[in-house]
Amino acid sequence: LLQASSSARPGLFSQSLLARIKPQLETAVGTTKGEERAVFSYDDSTGPRESLTAGLNMMQQVAQQLYGMKDDEGLLFKEDIVRCLKEIRCDEIRVCLTNLENVDDLPEGWGATKDYMRILLETENEILTTQKIDY
Repeated sequence: LLQASSSARPGLFSQSLLARIKPQLETAVGTTKGEERAVFSYDDSTGPRESLTAGLNMMQQVAQQLYGMKDDEGLLFKEDIVRCLKEIRCDEIRVCLTNLENVDDLPEGWGATKDYMRILLETENEILTTQKIDY
């Protein structure tokens, strides 16, 4: 979420500011060590986790307090953060697919698992690139 905020508004969210915001964000959304990725996940069947919504709202409030961002600008900022989150995940998926394709020496019986993982990653990428995510 912090990386996406910085990507969405690089001139506003420097690395030093993000370092100061991170503990507050973790407290606000109840993040514990090791949960960072899951907290900001999205499940199309249930919508965004409360923590994603809370994190987006907090980043909007920070932008409004520090930079005087108006409500409508804040909503656009939240949309841009979600777009950046999707782009970051799509980049991760492309790396995973490349790594998966480079795996040749699999133990017997693992070929189907490799195919299954490829299908899951490709499906997630398709969903991220074609569906609008409401938050």
